[in-house]
This record gives sequence, C-alpha cells and structure tokens, in this order.
Amino acid sequence: MKRTELYGTLLETQEDLSKITKEMNEILGKKAKIQKELDWFRVYGHYIGRVYSNIDAEACGYADGDEEYEENFNKIADNL
Repeated sequence: MKRTELYGTLLETQEDLSKITKEMNEILGKKAKIQKELDWFRVYGHYIGRVYSNIDAEACGYADGDEEYEENFNKIADNL
C-alpha cells in the first residue's frame, strides 16, 4: 500500500470516527432528555400517590360500587 493510499484511508477513518462521535453525542443528549423526563414523571407520580391517596381510594371505591364509599358520601352530604 502506497503512502498516499494509506493517508487517504486514515483520513476516511478519521471522518468516519468524527461522524460516529457526533451521532453518539446526539444519541446521548436524547437519552439524557428522556431520562430527565422519566425522572420527573416518577417524582410526580410519587407525589400524587402520597398527596391524593385518599381521593384515589374514594374513586376506586366508587368505581367498585363499595358500600363504604356510599357511607362516606352520605356522611359528607349530611354535614352540608
């Protein structure tokens, strides 16, 4: 292999590596954005689960047709 051929091959390899590095950085940027968004949803879900657990339980009771829901609802209605 001649020197000029080897030099050309090295330049092509450097260009390929540069393209791959750029693509990898873009992918890592997208991954970081998705990870940040996922973390936000986890924190928000945890917050909702803790703060609104009573409301969620009432909604589930209503959906299931539990008598306990009706009793709680009637107590609230009587106090109004």
